[in-house]
Amino acid sequence: MGNRAAGFAALCALVCSYPAQVSAQGEPETPPTRIGLVGAVRQNLGDVGDSYGLGVMAGFNAGYHPTWFPLGMVWSVMFGWFESDDPRNVDTDLSVVELNMGFHGRFAISKRSYRYLFATAGLSM
Repeated sequence: MGNRAAGFAALCALVCSYPAQVSAQGEPETPPTRIGLVGAVRQNLGDVGDSYGLGVMAGFNAGYHPTWFPLGMVWSVMFGWFESDDPRNVDTDLSVVELNMGFHGRFAISKRSYRYLFATAGLSM
């Protein structure tokens, strides 16, 4: 568990401090919109954790974040497939659709380095 926590902390440090583009006037140019592809490998937990193995998730992530305000919106949709590991399961695989929506905060760490700290909170179904 210690290696997972260290890996997660290193990933957060990389994601939370990416440099922004700089304009000719020396001001940070952070685009107000974003769209991208998202992919993941997941393991189910809880009641179905032993019934299905590792699964693949793929989808889209988008958002709008005005440059003049520290709070924006993000949303994503992901589709997943998990293979059955238990012969007692009626289905051979488990299909998942995940929808997320939330508020996305962007806060400048330093005006000299143009690095930002991000925080997101929202709903997932």
